Amino acid sequence: MASATEPRVPTLEELRDKWSQFAEAYHKHIQPSTAIAARQLASMLRLKDATSVLEVGAGPGVDANDMLPLLPSGARFVVTDLSPEMVKICKQSLPSTVIVEEANAQALQYETASFDRYFASLSLQLVPDPDQMLREARRVLQPGGLAGFAVWGRKENSSLFTIQPSVMNQLGIVSTVPPVRSNFHLSNKQELRQRVLNAGFSKVLLWYTAIVHDFKDGQEYADIFLTMHPDNRRFLESLSEEDRQKLFKGIAAEADAILDRGDPITLEALLVVAQA
Repeated sequence: MASATEPRVPTLEELRDKWSQFAEAYHKHIQPSTAIAARQLASMLRLKDATSVLEVGAGPGVDANDMLPLLPSGARFVVTDLSPEMVKICKQSLPSTVIVEEANAQALQYETASFDRYFASLSLQLVPDPDQMLREARRVLQPGGLAGFAVWGRKENSSLFTIQPSVMNQLGIVSTVPPVRSNFHLSNKQELRQRVLNAGFSKVLLWYTAIVHDFKDGQEYADIFLTMHPDNRRFLESLSEEDRQKLFKGIAAEADAILDRGDPITLEALLVVAQA
């Protein structure tokens, strides 16, 4: 059990609630950019030869829509998410031929060896027990099937999520949100490769790639980043008006400095393709 000072691992119930609150904002502001990495990952799964595909942690369904034209006619496509709100958005955006339903990545409701492709973009680092999610992915895959995972990459290459803590440190502003396990905790390539192998996979390929986010300036980044996520909104409510203004101004200035030197604001992803 974590001590009072150690980051806590979120529960499935907390994840379900958080992502349901975050669903619309994620659909509008984030998944159009994260789809960059998802397309690269999907391109390595030989989808033209697939007969049954499972997507776990599909979010609002942007990646599923991108994969649809790559699948052969008649292929079974099951798209899932833990969040009821994400599932609702998925159902609105995907054709009726796609099965869309809620699923827990750590305890899937599907029979063993019932899919030949498995796809999970940017969800493995979120679940309470990533090793159990990997084992479940291997269980539902047929022998020789392919799985693709994307997780957050190295923190030092991910300005999207390092600007705010850097500015808070400079300003001496302390977060009132209880610390939780970092989403960068799976970013070590060799350690993640071993975890995938331990789950029963073979022929594991891993590589880093940049997810570039399109912000016209630092102010747009600050306005979106500080207000779209429920945790950030609660945090802002705990600050004085003076500290809120300082934080917005500081984040906008740091984001502008990154853009002005010719660098985009990015989240690095670590992509994994493994054979069952």
